[in-house]
Amino acid sequence: MNICSFNALEKKEALEFLIPCGQSAVWARNLVALRPFTSFDELRTNAASEWQALPEEEQSKALALHPLIGDVEMLKEKFSDDHKNRLAKSEQGQVLSSSEAVIEELARQNEAYYQRHGFIFIVYAKGKSADEMLQILNVRINNATADEFANAAAEHQRITQSRLQDIFDES
Repeated sequence: MNICSFNALEKKEALEFLIPCGQSAVWARNLVALRPFTSFDELRTNAASEWQALPEEEQSKALALHPLIGDVEMLKEKFSDDHKNRLAKSEQGQVLSSSEAVIEELARQNEAYYQRHGFIFIVYAKGKSADEMLQILNVRINNATADEFANAAAEHQRITQSRLQDIFDES
């Protein structure tokens, strides 16, 4: 997809591309309303700005739609072949090849993180091993909740930007 093709999409089609990227229908609608974009960089910049402008409640909803790191069943379903799932296919793929012990520890620590902070642990997982993600989780779990919400939102932005890049690299 290129930016001209994206600009030419019907609103519904454009939303179908964007919602899986940012996990927020509000964010996607706001971004679609800003079309036409002159470049992919303009789209990316606006995507980040629109995320920052969302109320915390809407950001929380979007964060809650991410899969738990190490939730193998959800990952297998997510990695099916439809368009929406292709975007996330390489994000946590290394977890599927991890040892059962590491996956179980990720699940245990994810639950502890959720109990402490009230939302799931989010990390930009692309290119990271399960061990690396577990180390990051173990470092972040004891942070203040406000700091962790900011960390989760920043990681969400990295994921969103990567997904956008993946869409606009497909031709």
